[in-house]
Amino acid sequence: MIDRDSRKFLEWWDSARQGRSMPRRRDLPLEQIGGLLPRLAVSSAISPTAVILRLTGTLIDQHAGRSTKGVNILDITPEESRDLRGQRLWRIATRPCGGVMTFEYGVTPEDLAPLTAITLPVQADAAGEPVQLFMLFSSEESTIWHRPNLELATAILMPGKFSYVDTGAGIPEDETALPLAVPLIFGDLPDTANAP
Repeated sequence: MIDRDSRKFLEWWDSARQGRSMPRRRDLPLEQIGGLLPRLAVSSAISPTAVILRLTGTLIDQHAGRSTKGVNILDITPEESRDLRGQRLWRIATRPCGGVMTFEYGVTPEDLAPLTAITLPVQADAAGEPVQLFMLFSSEESTIWHRPNLELATAILMPGKFSYVDTGAGIPEDETALPLAVPLIFGDLPDTANAP
């Protein structure tokens, strides 16, 4: 089943929508999810080729080995996956819908554990500003987040699975989706595509 932190993140986002397709940024006080902030990233979806990180949690930066604020997510995505990832993030922002990616993450093959990244769209407060994407990395089984000074370069990242999450506005055509209300189960995610 979906881990406790991911469920908290989904419920926080969903409760702030107030009948809209996505919540407004001002309706999502970050202090309500304080314990999740080290694993939260917020980006601006400017186009399918520009998704700029605006806020990155301390654990994300620690694992990246540097601050990633201001970085285009697609610039740090392997070239062979860049277009697909850009299209998926853009679809999440413009549909709007959610996205869930699961993959294996660890330092040695023996300690690989499922890691989930849930991405949800948020309407910017200022008119004309791009939709923001809130992404939470979470795993109850992995201890990797709790290891001090561990950089992403030393970790093993195994390809995983991706699915859109139907948050009420449907999903892109020819794609699969998981309904927001149904608990996500790692082993039951659709096998439709490899996650970049």
